Amino acid sequence: MRSGLLRRIPRDLKKSWARYLALMVLIIASMYIVVSVVGMTEVTIQGTAKKIEENRIQDGQFQTFEKLNDEQIKEISDMGIMTEEIFYVDVSHGANTIRIGNVRKDIDLIDLDVGTFPVKDDEIVLMNLYCDRNGLGLGDQLVIADKTFTISGIGSVPDYNLPLKNMSDMTSDPSRFGVGFVSGESYEQIADSDNAGSEVYVYAYRLGGASSAELKDKLKTFDYDYEMSDNVYLREIIDKKLEDKYDFEDGLDELGDGIDVLKDGSRDLYDGTVELYDGITELKDSIPDLAEGVDELSEGAGDLYDGVSDYTSAVGSAANGASALSDGAAGVAEGAGNLAEGAGALGAGTEALAEDAPVLADGAGTLAQGTGNLAEGAEALADGLGDISGKSGALLAGASDLSEGIDELSDGVAELSDGVDELFDGSEELKDGSEELRDGVKELSDGYKEFRDRTEEFLDEAYEVDISLLEEFTENKDNPRIASDAASDVMIKKSIGLFAGAVILALIAYVISVFTGNQIREESSVIGTLFALGIRKGEIAVHYIILPVILTFVAGLIGMLLGFSEFGVDFQMQDIYEYYSVPAFGNIRPLYLIIYCCVIPPVIAAVVNFLVINGKLSSTALSLMRNEDSQRIKGNERTSREKKNFLDDFKSRQIKRERRSIAAVVVGMAISLVLLLMGVSCYVLCNNVKKHNIRDASCEYTYVLKYPPEDVPEGAEECYAMSLKHTYLDYTLDVTLYGIVDNSSFFDARPAKSENKVIIGNGVATKYSLGKGDMLILTDSSEDRNYAFEIEDVVDYSIGLTVFMNIDSARELFGAEDDEYNVLFSHGRLDIEDGSVMSVTTSDEIINTAGIFVDQMMSLVIIMIAISVLIFVTVMYLMINVMIRRASVSIALVKIFGYRSGELRRIFMDGNFIAVAVSALAGIPLCKIFVDRIYPLFIANTAMENDITYPWWLWILLFAAVMTVYFFISTMLMGKIKRIEPAEILKNRE
Repeated sequence: MRSGLLRRIPRDLKKSWARYLALMVLIIASMYIVVSVVGMTEVTIQGTAKKIEENRIQDGQFQTFEKLNDEQIKEISDMGIMTEEIFYVDVSHGANTIRIGNVRKDIDLIDLDVGTFPVKDDEIVLMNLYCDRNGLGLGDQLVIADKTFTISGIGSVPDYNLPLKNMSDMTSDPSRFGVGFVSGESYEQIADSDNAGSEVYVYAYRLGGASSAELKDKLKTFDYDYEMSDNVYLREIIDKKLEDKYDFEDGLDELGDGIDVLKDGSRDLYDGTVELYDGITELKDSIPDLAEGVDELSEGAGDLYDGVSDYTSAVGSAANGASALSDGAAGVAEGAGNLAEGAGALGAGTEALAEDAPVLADGAGTLAQGTGNLAEGAEALADGLGDISGKSGALLAGASDLSEGIDELSDGVAELSDGVDELFDGSEELKDGSEELRDGVKELSDGYKEFRDRTEEFLDEAYEVDISLLEEFTENKDNPRIASDAASDVMIKKSIGLFAGAVILALIAYVISVFTGNQIREESSVIGTLFALGIRKGEIAVHYIILPVILTFVAGLIGMLLGFSEFGVDFQMQDIYEYYSVPAFGNIRPLYLIIYCCVIPPVIAAVVNFLVINGKLSSTALSLMRNEDSQRIKGNERTSREKKNFLDDFKSRQIKRERRSIAAVVVGMAISLVLLLMGVSCYVLCNNVKKHNIRDASCEYTYVLKYPPEDVPEGAEECYAMSLKHTYLDYTLDVTLYGIVDNSSFFDARPAKSENKVIIGNGVATKYSLGKGDMLILTDSSEDRNYAFEIEDVVDYSIGLTVFMNIDSARELFGAEDDEYNVLFSHGRLDIEDGSVMSVTTSDEIINTAGIFVDQMMSLVIIMIAISVLIFVTVMYLMINVMIRRASVSIALVKIFGYRSGELRRIFMDGNFIAVAVSALAGIPLCKIFVDRIYPLFIANTAMENDITYPWWLWILLFAAVMTVYFFISTMLMGKIKRIEPAEILKNRE
């Protein structure tokens, strides 16, 4: 290039420094935002990928009801799959929760930021975010399960990049939940403590020779003997489910016992009938002997009668003799008495016999007494014989009756013989019948055993409790702690950054084209002169390309350096480090960002300048020297001065002449509005999420239950919930289906009793653009089953992605019991045992997490709005400045005619005002529609509503902001119009 042309470059820079500076500011700001945002995402994505390999992140995890035994572990290992126990228990740390586990050895290794791994039993490694939010550091002590621990290390683990307490949580709160790791012995002590929750058996796995689906199928084959489990809550639930089966089995047992009793009785009855038969047989055999005995008895009775007759006669004679004896004895007694009296008299009369007389008297008295007794005995004998004689008649009559009875007995024996014959025949039949009964009862017993076996098979099928040991199975892509990690989340920002970068490049190219075109038109006479002097077209093109290329390169370089500096990428990374539990990542300088900043802007400048200059140099030298305007208004486009005053006519012509520049303002404004509305929409979205979550958090406590109580606690409302999935834009997110009771006091939804109809919350409606009458397909990944639902209504509920169904319909659809539930809603804390609860979510936590999301996105919102405003101001300044420069001759002429500043504004600025006002009125809604269409792409991986509805006042504010910027720039540029000197401008005219 000739030296003369080179010397013009500094003069051009000095002359147009303001324009070049504005262009450089535009490029620097644009490069800064793209590099800072996209660079941050690359640092996060590549840093996360590197740490994933270093820390050996799991391919998935599964939870079991009990520990796997050695044989089961071996079966999994034989599939080429590595597993590691990552068991944990939750303990309280004040009002917070710390999840305690063992130090990992092979999978999901701890990445220490500072400190060392726990060596002593009283040392612990804590999550970095939890320590940061709670002001904890190395060496600090904390009490866990009544034991004091010292923090020996602070770090992170890859399976808790997003530190969600429960996978169903919408967002995390690391100030209230953290993860800690201790030595094995300490873990066992904490797990056995009464102050710790129930131990959760989770295994991480890394795939080798098999897939996740094959591992899941294998785990489903591992049976779980719940009766041997220590989990009392699970046993109570299953026992309740099997209550009818147990009652049936008890009835079978009672029936079996009855059949056993009947069997024993039938056997005893048969034995008794056999004995009866034998006895009757003997009786039958003895009947002939009985008949002979009766005949002999009859003969004996005759003899007895005769003997009794003789006896009766003898007794009569004896009675008569006894009477005579009695009379004689009485006489003797009387004589003895007289003898005694005589002896007494003799004793009194005869003194000689005085001594012997008393003896005689006594003997005589004794004789008299004995004689008296004889008389009395004789009398008694006579009376007795008289009685015998009197009763002998009765004896004789009895003997006669006996004879007659024996005759009747003989007749009865004959009849008895006939009866015994009949009894013998009956007993034989009874014996045969009892034998048949015995055999029948035996067959009944055998049949009962078969019946019981088949009944038990039926009961086992009807009340099947085939509990797999597998409780939960989650692949990484479905694990929100990993799938929603920092790397996944920043993809939103990367998409926004790259989109903004593409828009910015288009804007820069357009601005440079207008800027260059105006410069070429201004220097058309100079170019024509150089052309006429023989300077080649290529040299002239290079001359006009050098300065824009150098300046855009410098601007891109500065923007890149600022973006990679601590004010760019490092500043953006603070949001990551404050929200995700990740280690500090090293700096990364992606080559494509360097090319984007340092190569693309100067290339755009070179190409645009070359195309414009080449087109201009296609004209002749004379045409260039005369600066003939190809955009001059044609005669048929002139307006009639007869119908308009001069100022209006001039303004119309000026607008038509500068329509390219006005179009540049409109296009630049549109591009700036897209960036601005993306930032504003991000803020509106975050604000709506927070506001709607506060509105919809009508339930103070939500209990997700592992083992629901048999009866719903007082003051609570039951719900049957299912976690399903929906895929949209290649992202699979959790959608919670709530089976709610009729007239729920916590939700406005009133779903009909139908298994194929649901009511959706507006979170689902706005996320997936669904409405009443549309179809929603949800997937149960654990069963690999799809469900198609018709949407019967949309209600206000934005907490997560939630749909509602009638509880009875939900139970029937998912095969639950009639009274089964797994979620409780309440306005107060419930008295439920901790071991039966999976998680508890309060309304304060929901509101707090929504606020965290707003805080996380605020930096991006501020940068997007600030940069879009800066770009808008710069573009508008450049384009209006171009128009003023192009209209400088016209301005000078109008000034010569004495028009004042107000009239100059009317001629040269009002056209821009109309264009800006109309473009703002039309462009803001159109750009909003465009943003609404593309915004779902940026938040496709977040389980949240997509409500970016602007309030009415925001539309007015946006329009007012645009017009305020315009008035500020137009006021600033009016000063430039005032500084235009007519003589300086007109001297360059021919």
